[in-house]
Amino acid sequence: MERYYSYSRFIKEYFGEKLYKICIDGGFTCPNRDGTLATGGCIFCSEGGSGEFTENASLSVSEQIHLGKSQTSRKYQGEHYIAYFQAFTNTYAPVDRLRALYEEAITAPEIVALSIGTRPDCITPEILDLLEELNKRKPVFIEMGLQTSHDSTASFLNRAYPTETFTKTCHALAEAGIRVTAHIILGLPGETLDMELDTIRYLNTLPVSGIKISMLYVLKNTVLASYYEQHPFHILTMEEYINHLIICLSQLRKDIVIERMTGDGPKDLLIVPKWIGHKRLVLNTIHKEATKLYAGRKLMSEESLTLYKLMILFMLDNLDFPLTNSQLSEFFVNHGYTSYFHLQQAINELVESEFVRAETIRNTTNYHLISSGKEALSMFHTQISEPIKNDILDYFAEKKYQLRKEVDITADYYPLKKKRGEYMVKTQIKEKGSLLLELNINVVSKEQAIAICDSWEKKSDAVYGKLMEMLLLDE
Repeated sequence: MERYYSYSRFIKEYFGEKLYKICIDGGFTCPNRDGTLATGGCIFCSEGGSGEFTENASLSVSEQIHLGKSQTSRKYQGEHYIAYFQAFTNTYAPVDRLRALYEEAITAPEIVALSIGTRPDCITPEILDLLEELNKRKPVFIEMGLQTSHDSTASFLNRAYPTETFTKTCHALAEAGIRVTAHIILGLPGETLDMELDTIRYLNTLPVSGIKISMLYVLKNTVLASYYEQHPFHILTMEEYINHLIICLSQLRKDIVIERMTGDGPKDLLIVPKWIGHKRLVLNTIHKEATKLYAGRKLMSEESLTLYKLMILFMLDNLDFPLTNSQLSEFFVNHGYTSYFHLQQAINELVESEFVRAETIRNTTNYHLISSGKEALSMFHTQISEPIKNDILDYFAEKKYQLRKEVDITADYYPLKKKRGEYMVKTQIKEKGSLLLELNINVVSKEQAIAICDSWEKKSDAVYGKLMEMLLLDE
C-alpha cells in the first residue's frame, strides 16, 4: 500500500495504462508580464515562463507532438500521451485561438488528454465553456499556480491575484467536471512551516484533485535572483525541505494526487540550492523518510492521538488567550510527549472536527478553543492523568506572561485594492482578550509595511506609553 496517492497510480487507474506527457509551447505570454496586471511576472518565474522543457513555439502543435514522441521513444514504449501546454499562461488568448490550438492537440489519435497550465484569473466564462466542451471528448486537466494561500506572501511574489480568485475558479472548474491541480512552493521568503501548513489546509477545503509541490529555487535572470543578491535569505537545505514536505503531505487530504514532490530547474540557470540538481537522490531520500514516518504514524495508537488532542484542549481551556502552533510544539516536543509530526496530526484533526478554530495572522497561526471543544473536554478530561495536567499547569505558571505577550501583540499587512503599491498595516495590543489599542496605518510600499510589523512586537509598549502620555497631557 502506497504512503500517498501517487500520480503514476492515478494515471494507471484513470487510463488503464502508463502515459507520458509531451510538453507543448503554445506561444503564450502572461498578463503578469505584458502590463495588463503587472510586468516582470512572478519573481521566481524564468524567462521561459517555467517552460524550459517544452518544444519550440515556432513549430505547430502537431509538429511538437511528433518531436516529443521521438524524443521520448527510448524511455517510453507506449502509444498514448498527454499533451501538456506548459509555458506561461495557456488560457491567456482569445477563445478562437485557444480552440484552434487545443483542437490540434486533442484530435491527434495518440493524445488521450490535455493538461493546461494557467492562472485562475485567466479563465473567463467563455474559456470555461470551451474547456467543458473539450472535456466531454477527452479529459482536460487544469493546473493553476497558487504557490501560497497567504496574500501577503503572494504580493511579495508579484502573483498579481488574490487567493479568493483561486477559490472561485477552482469551484467553477470543478462544477464543470474538470480536474484541478494546484502548484505550491515550500521555503518562500518569510514563510514558516506553519504558514505552509495553512496552504495545505486551505487546499483541503477546495475541490482540488492534484497538487504539485516544489521547493523555492533561484534561477538566473529572474527578479528573485536580483532580490537574493541584494537581500540574501535562507534557502531550505535538502533535509529541511524533505522535513517540511513530509509534514505537509501528512496533513493533505488523502484523495489528492501527489503529482510532484520536488523542483527541476535547468542546471545552467540554477543559482541555489545546488542540491536540487541531484533529483534521483532527493526523491530516494523523500521516499526513505516518508517510509519511516509513515510507519511511525501507523504505530501510533488511537489512544495516544486522543490523549494529545485532549491535552491541547486542556491547555487552551486553562488560558484566556489562544496558543500558536510553535507554542504548542515547544511544550509537546521539548517535554518529550510526541513528535512534531504527530502533534500536527492531532491539531489538524481538532480543526477538522471543529473543536478548535485556527486563525492566521501574518506568519502565525493561533488556535482558539470553541464551545464544542469545551464540551468534548468536559466529557473526557479524566483520560488526562493528574501528572500530565500538573506538567501543563507548571509550564503555564512559568511561561504564561511570555505566551500571552506573543499572541496579544499582533501586526499584519494587506495590499490596498484601490491603491496599487500601497498597503494597510493593522497593529493591535490586547489585554486578557480585550482590545487595548488598534492602529491602522497606510504606507506606500511593502518594505515599509514589513518594517512596521517587524518593529511592533519590540516597540508596541513604547508606542502605547507615548500615545497615552500625549493624549493625557494637560497643556
